[in-house]
Amino acid sequence: MKKGLGTLLALCVVFAVLRMAAVALALALGLAVVVALITRPRETLSFLGTLGLVILANARPLACIITLGVVGVAVVAAGALRKERHPLLLTDGSKRRPPDAEGLDRDLLG
Repeated sequence: MKKGLGTLLALCVVFAVLRMAAVALALALGLAVVVALITRPRETLSFLGTLGLVILANARPLACIITLGVVGVAVVAAGALRKERHPLLLTDGSKRRPPDAEGLDRDLLG
């Protein structure tokens, strides 16, 4: 009887140590996510979004497929409805200037 009680007590101690290690690991991962959000927010948020999508795909595949379809249709519709914008020029602008900006350089230079 005492031998079984000693074994049970030893197992309880081992499981308590494992639980403490798991809690410490969870806290370390949480702290790592907070530090990553501060130092690299774009990469961290894209990682968390991808992780959430993978979890959703594993838990509810049909809901994930429907959600991706709706988001895809919304992106295509938003792209079709977007007004035509003039592309940004990566030059000094000497090749194509709007007509109302003729005298701006002269005004700035004096």
